[in-house]
Amino acid sequence: MFDKKGKEGTCKLCGKTDTKISKVLGVCLSCIRRKPEEAIEIAKEVHRKVREEFNLPGEPPRTEGGFRCNVCANECQIGLNEMGYCGLRRNVNGKLESLEGIITMYYDPLPTNCCASWFCSGSKKRGYNLAVFPYGCSFNCLFCQNWEHKYINPRNKLTLKDLVEASGKATCICYFGGTPEPQLPFLLKATKEILEERNI
Repeated sequence: MFDKKGKEGTCKLCGKTDTKISKVLGVCLSCIRRKPEEAIEIAKEVHRKVREEFNLPGEPPRTEGGFRCNVCANECQIGLNEMGYCGLRRNVNGKLESLEGIITMYYDPLPTNCCASWFCSGSKKRGYNLAVFPYGCSFNCLFCQNWEHKYINPRNKLTLKDLVEASGKATCICYFGGTPEPQLPFLLKATKEILEERNI
């Protein structure tokens, strides 16, 4: 029989202990439904603590008079010497600076289990898929399988040329990760160049 001991979480609002309560979040479903305002505050605090470990802001900044970033739905307002929620945009001395090309990539043999396989025929061809993992994310899913996107390290920086050249050996490209939106301007430029090179 499965031993559930030690798998229980405890609700911070009602004290109930159960295997259906997340140890990380610490709020039961009943309290989420009955006390949503209190439950949301607990959830926000958990998210803030997780993001602190990666030196990321706990919530999208809303600094009055800050630079407004319109790349993703968070629409951060980034004050002087602050960074955006994704960790890729900063207000440095009154100038908005963006880190782009912070990417890991590898070749994945085809056919592959691409996320787009249900509508993209590329995943059923022969050769290789270029799997492109852009760092940074506009979400903060507590149990994300690709949590590494929070380690934003400029040493992983690739140029547009690097990405275009790497794509030459691939049949197709898959952008995945957290979410690619924070690096969308860079990825769109790269994709445009790749399509032009292939005369598509």
